[in-house]
Amino acid sequence: MVASKNELEFEDVLAEVGDYGSFQKRMLMFFLAPVATALPVLAMNILFLVHIPNHWCRIPEVAISNLTANAQQNLFGHDKSKCFIYDLNYTNWVESSHFRIPKDTPLIPCNNGWEYETTHFDETAASKWNLVCGDSHYSNLVLTLTNSGGAIGTFIYGTLGDKN
Repeated sequence: MVASKNELEFEDVLAEVGDYGSFQKRMLMFFLAPVATALPVLAMNILFLVHIPNHWCRIPEVAISNLTANAQQNLFGHDKSKCFIYDLNYTNWVESSHFRIPKDTPLIPCNNGWEYETTHFDETAASKWNLVCGDSHYSNLVLTLTNSGGAIGTFIYGTLGDKN
C-alpha cells in the first residue's frame, strides 16, 4: 500500500526516530533477562518434584531404637529393602539386641510407609504422597502429562494468539 503525502507509515516514523538503537536494546534486555532466567527454572521444577529419593521401609520399632538411619539401612540391606521388610516381630527383635535375621525369613510388603533420605531435598511429591514401590509409576505419569500438556498447549495458545 502506497502512503499519500500526508500519511506516514509506521516504518517511516520508526526510521525517522531511529530504528533499533541503544534504547531498544536496553528495553529488550530489561524484559528478556528476567524471563530467560526464570523460565528454565519453572520448566525444570517438575523434575525436582517427581524425583524419587532413596527410601526404605519404615519400621516403627526400629525407628524408635537408637539406631542411626545408616545402621537401619545396613541391617536391611537386601535388594528389595526399598519395598519389602522381613516378616519378624520387631519388638522382640530390637529387644534381643543381636540384630540377626534368620536366612529363611520371608519378605512382606511395607505396611508402615517409608522413610526418605533428605540429603538433597527436604520433600518431593514422591516422598510427600509415598509415590514409591507399587505407586512409583505415578511420578512418571505426572512428568508425562506435564510435558504432553506443554506440547498440546503450544498449538492451542499459538492458534488462539493468531486469531483476530
